[in-house]
Amino acid sequence: MALPLAACGSDSGGGSATGGDAVAMMQSAMDGGGAVTCEITDAEQPGSMSIAGADRYRILARSDGETVNLLRDGSDVYVWKDGGTTGMKTTADSQTGMTLPNIQEAIDQERAAPTVDMECAADGDVDAKLVAPDEVEFQTVP
Repeated sequence: MALPLAACGSDSGGGSATGGDAVAMMQSAMDGGGAVTCEITDAEQPGSMSIAGADRYRILARSDGETVNLLRDGSDVYVWKDGGTTGMKTTADSQTGMTLPNIQEAIDQERAAPTVDMECAADGDVDAKLVAPDEVEFQTVP
C-alpha cells in the first residue's frame, strides 16, 4: 500500500485551503509555523496527513478497507493498522530498508504540478494525533 506523499501542512491564518493555498500551509507546517491536517480525497491516494514540523507528522493511508498509520515523532517511527494490536517501531535512521516519505519533496512536486485533491486546515489538536496508541504493542526493529 502506498502512503499518500503529496499532502501535509500548517496554519497560515486559519480556515481551510485547497490548491496552492493548501501547499503554502503544508510548507509553513514543515518550517515550524504551526500545525495542519490535510484530508486527501484523491481516488488513488485517499487518506490524511497531520504535520507539526519536518520530523513530526502522521500519515493515514486508506486502501481496501484498511487504514495504515505511519507516525514520525522526532527520530522514532511507528507503523500500525487501525484496529490492530501490534505494530512496528524503528528509528528514522535505521537500516530496516524502510524508506520514509520525503514530505518536502512531495510539497515541492505538488507546488510545481498539483496532482492530489486535498483540503488542509490549521489543527490546534494535532498533538493528540502525533502520539503512538497505547493499545498497540510495538515491536522494536533495529
